[in-house]
Amino acid sequence: MVIVITVVVAGCSTMSYYGQAVMGQSTIIMQSRSVDKLLQDNDINADLRTKLELSQEIRQYAIERLALPDSGSYTKYAQLNRKHVVWNVFATLAHSVVPQTWCYPIVGCVAYKGFFSHARAIKFARKLELKGYDVHIAGVDAYSTLGYFDDPLLSTFIDYPSVDLAGLLFHEMAHQKLYIADDTVFNESFASTVAQAGVKQWLTSTGKDDEFEVYMKRQKLRNETIALMVDGREQLQKLFNENLSERNLDEMKKFIFSRLYTKYIIILSSFGLDSSHVGYRRSEFNNALVASFGIYNRYKPVFMDIILKSAGDFAVFYMEVMKLAQLPPEQREAYFEHRIQNRIFGAH
Repeated sequence: MVIVITVVVAGCSTMSYYGQAVMGQSTIIMQSRSVDKLLQDNDINADLRTKLELSQEIRQYAIERLALPDSGSYTKYAQLNRKHVVWNVFATLAHSVVPQTWCYPIVGCVAYKGFFSHARAIKFARKLELKGYDVHIAGVDAYSTLGYFDDPLLSTFIDYPSVDLAGLLFHEMAHQKLYIADDTVFNESFASTVAQAGVKQWLTSTGKDDEFEVYMKRQKLRNETIALMVDGREQLQKLFNENLSERNLDEMKKFIFSRLYTKYIIILSSFGLDSSHVGYRRSEFNNALVASFGIYNRYKPVFMDIILKSAGDFAVFYMEVMKLAQLPPEQREAYFEHRIQNRIFGAH
């Protein structure tokens, strides 16, 4: 995820939004402390010390072996008194699966609106619901400011399992390596690819290949969930294209979501998870939820094929990706969609 704090001249509601963003980012900066100094503190919690030491090893690996930027990011740590650092609000019209977008300076247009306060996110979501929108709120544990600030390690993710911590840092550092305004799918798919390929190489280099199997099992669960939601989105798109009454559309919509939820529970069960591990409650299944899926990984198979052809050489991989980034937006999208639709992967 990406956030860039920029103050602009705008209406009161827009200024209020930027105000909370500036305050949220400023608070994190003020709460950040040098990791080196923290590690010199004999009173630091032992578990936190271990995690901070590991984070610096991961960061150095990313710079030296994955050719990711050597900025000041992740050399500081901030303890936050909340579960997530920001909350993203996704929204669609009642009979659409096309997510609403919001546009900002520098980062361009994105399919979500981020808030540093859960209460503010809920308030904004409720306003959209009153206007007839389907809304989904997603908690986010980390984000990138694209190098405009030195992003710190946060308490919201520092306790992640080591493999997930590495994946997260590789992902966010990848945003600093390459970012295209107005192309969320490209940016997130690229960063997700760097994360997965980077984790595999990191674990192999440290003799922990068995941990990669555990990591990929979680990725498989995630991918099956994404595939389910994308399929649901396509079903809904076909439904909304039908010339049906609003009442019939709503009834069919409820039926599709009921079936999607049942399939979601079956997927969890196939991974040995019970209802206590449900990430999404039945009441959360709506257009906005399914619209939020596919945004982050749609182009990932193409990027994974490119890195495979680069023989794991990240410098070569970045050069190939940069060529795609320089294409006109319509041509770039057509390239990815053609390869995805025709499953053009693995051709060497």
